[in-house]
Amino acid sequence: MQNGLFSDDELPVAAPRQNERIADMHRMFGVTDDAICGNCQHFVRYHQSTRWAKCSKTRTTASRATDWRARNAACGLFEEADR
Repeated sequence: MQNGLFSDDELPVAAPRQNERIADMHRMFGVTDDAICGNCQHFVRYHQSTRWAKCSKTRTTASRATDWRARNAACGLFEEADR
C-alpha cells in the first residue's frame, strides 16, 4: 500500500471556484466581511418574463454573461441598501 502525501486530517481543501468578475472586484476593492451582494445598493434586480440581477459598479451588458449573484461575497464598494 502506498502512503499519500497527506494524512487524512491534513488533506488540502480546494478553494471554491469564484466567478471571474466577482474575483476581479475583490482584487480591486477588497471584500466586505459578513456582507453579500444582494444586500448592496449597487445590486440591481430586474423582472420581465424572467428575473436577473446586475451590479451597477461593474460592466454590464444585455447578456447573461454579466448577470450577478445575490449570494456573492460583497466587495469593498458595498453600501447597505435602503430596502
